[in-house]
Amino acid sequence: MAKFISKTQYVNNATKTYENNLNSIYARMLQSNPVSVTYFHINNIESTTDSGFLDIQEAIGPKSPLRYMQINSYPLFNFPTVQLDLLNDDQGLDVEFEGDAIHLPNTIKPYPNDLFIVDMIEKPCIFICTSVAYDTIKSHNYYKMSFSLRHISEDRIKQLYRQVTDRYTCVYENIGSEENWLISDDNKSILNDLLGGGSGNNSGDGFNHLGSSTKQGLIDKLKTIYKVAYYHERTNTFLYAYDYRNFIYDRYLNNFIYNSKIYYNAMSTDALVLVNEDVGLEFDYEYEESFYNAIEHRDVGLIKDEYLFRPLMITNKSSIFSFYDMDVAGLRMTFGTEEYLSKYLINCIKGRIPSYPDIPTVDPDDPNKGDSNTGEDPDGPSSGNNNGCGCGKECCPCKCNESDYDPNDPLNWADKYPEYTLPYKLISDYMNGLITGLHQLDIEALKKYNFKKYCFENYLLIPVIIYILTRYCKELS
Repeated sequence: MAKFISKTQYVNNATKTYENNLNSIYARMLQSNPVSVTYFHINNIESTTDSGFLDIQEAIGPKSPLRYMQINSYPLFNFPTVQLDLLNDDQGLDVEFEGDAIHLPNTIKPYPNDLFIVDMIEKPCIFICTSVAYDTIKSHNYYKMSFSLRHISEDRIKQLYRQVTDRYTCVYENIGSEENWLISDDNKSILNDLLGGGSGNNSGDGFNHLGSSTKQGLIDKLKTIYKVAYYHERTNTFLYAYDYRNFIYDRYLNNFIYNSKIYYNAMSTDALVLVNEDVGLEFDYEYEESFYNAIEHRDVGLIKDEYLFRPLMITNKSSIFSFYDMDVAGLRMTFGTEEYLSKYLINCIKGRIPSYPDIPTVDPDDPNKGDSNTGEDPDGPSSGNNNGCGCGKECCPCKCNESDYDPNDPLNWADKYPEYTLPYKLISDYMNGLITGLHQLDIEALKKYNFKKYCFENYLLIPVIIYILTRYCKELS
């Protein structure tokens, strides 16, 4: 049966659709597929002239004042079809080509005398930016670049590479997202280890896609290991089984997994949305006091001196555990009696590593000073650390007399207890801001660490490790 449609509603819907298209970040750019280029952006710091000058005698050559940042796999939109026109003038045959291209919003601001090479053109063609026009899409600004063909020469390309100061790779799918789209080549291999992917791309579009190859990165491996070991599919929760029938449910941990979005991937339809199956009026307050809240805020001041818990059977009829008649104990932090986190982890984060009983705690300069077990000075308080070695380093575990001991490293007992220290060191370094570059991460040691061991500590800490590594990839790449 026919149905009358309101003209007003029809016009309004069409107008709204048109407005949404105009408001889209990429609406005007998607008239054609992007073209992958190797882009040479003027480095203002290293160049000996301002990027805005148009009267530079030569952009490429030994006498050129310009230095460039090389960006591989950079996308240009609305790029024209390259058809080289042969011109016959007084100087003989010449080749001419001019065109326009668009830079996506929130990428780079092009400068006159920027250069680029089109990856798909086999000939050694170097194009130069001649002028830049500015436009905006709502709050997203973009630049229309006019360019012309400057050189067709292998020698010029070799000289251009000699003027490069920094090298980066564009990760195409990260443009417009919260992820870093510009990756330093120094960090690329480390990011491939963490996120997956290889030296080339297997997508066939000419662009680099970190994590797109069949090689699985460390972060995804940890996600898989943790999900296989602790995820309970029927209840959509992460549980720790302390025997074949009884489980522990940590509502603070599950809330952290949900908040941190470690199982959310913007490039995939796969996601875990966790629901608190152990609700209570006191939960919000208790979570603010939790270890995971301190991790989220990256605040050592929020770390408590100890974390204790008590198990409490979940009997709420609305809980999914009651529906499946499961014996699940929820964790409570109030009035706790059992150790939740190792005291060594807490001390590591707070920078006060305790000495072990079998490590002498004496002053290496005065062996008669101090007790070999307690580190107490019989003559009174020591001028050194709490362990009584007198070196002045609070974190020192009193091995100062050994040649390989570095008192500035709070984890020098790692050689004695290596199976316990790696996650602690990573968490401590993160909380104290000690990692300033991806090269400082011991990726090989993390790969070898036994995260597959089924234990309560791995249940608690693997999501934190995943979160920290993911944050490092965003912040330090």
